[in-house]
Amino acid sequence: MSLLGVAAAAWWLAHQPGSTPPAAAATATVSAPAPGQQLVQVVAICPPVTDGAHALVVSFVLRNVSAVPVTVRSVQPLLPLGGLDTVAIDISGGSCAATSGAPGGLDLAAGGDLVVSFRFLLPGTCPQALPIRARTVVLVSPASSGNPVDTAGVRTVGDDLPVFNDLGPIRFSTCPSAAS
Repeated sequence: MSLLGVAAAAWWLAHQPGSTPPAAAATATVSAPAPGQQLVQVVAICPPVTDGAHALVVSFVLRNVSAVPVTVRSVQPLLPLGGLDTVAIDISGGSCAATSGAPGGLDLAAGGDLVVSFRFLLPGTCPQALPIRARTVVLVSPASSGNPVDTAGVRTVGDDLPVFNDLGPIRFSTCPSAAS
């Protein structure tokens, strides 16, 4: 069979119903998230931990909701009404029930979770009406996702996510009780 005959036979086979050309199958990749697409989201709020007078720990599960791996660069508390002093921010793997060490480099696979804990000092007065939000900064890199389509390089995406709308349901010894 001549070279022209082999090429014609390959073209004919590739264009038969139900066939997938080998080159197309080999180049299929997961597409990078569209600009503006949310990459992470709060999927669970862990039970808050407090001594009732001095300290409060608010934790939540942050999930990569995109189809590609991302790197979490930072998660910071946003306190629109102030009232709390941030002492520490801890990021670990696991769940609300059992945290583990932080994943290497805070790389988060598609669908992967991190547990973020904000440690606060409480004010001397009742902190009831204080909302807490989280500002996340996430990197998407074509190298980490294996996506050759995104040639612009690393993209930084920031989101502000709700965590607690109001600390009212948490019992603090500095707040008057309902019986008073």
